[in-house]
Amino acid sequence: MPVVLYSQERDLFQMWYMQGFYAPPEPRYLCYAESKDGIHWEKPNLGLVEYNGLKDNNIIWSRRIHQGWIMLDTHEKDPANRYKGLNERFEAMYSPAGIHWTAGEQTVGMTEEDDYSNKSRGMRKKAAAAR
Repeated sequence: MPVVLYSQERDLFQMWYMQGFYAPPEPRYLCYAESKDGIHWEKPNLGLVEYNGLKDNNIIWSRRIHQGWIMLDTHEKDPANRYKGLNERFEAMYSPAGIHWTAGEQTVGMTEEDDYSNKSRGMRKKAAAAR
């Protein structure tokens, strides 16, 4: 599911969405689009991630990232940390504009060894069996 935020500071809507199918070891891609009216969207050429030999695309991230966990913190005093998100290991990520991300030091909840998708499936099976 895409995340859409409105930035009053930039006077535009921003959208992050996943592209590709999750089939390890193939990555999914976090892509970015922006809009002045929330209806007509543009996909800027960010030149960050190579896809099919080219960097002419709107891809921000080429690993698993939880695009549903991106937020704009308008009260953040440090402009470099205005946007916040979580990566595939549930580590805090920070960005000044939601495009270039830096990993933080603190892990939130899970470690690299945790496989949250399998654990989630296992918990659903246990819940169904208990019914």
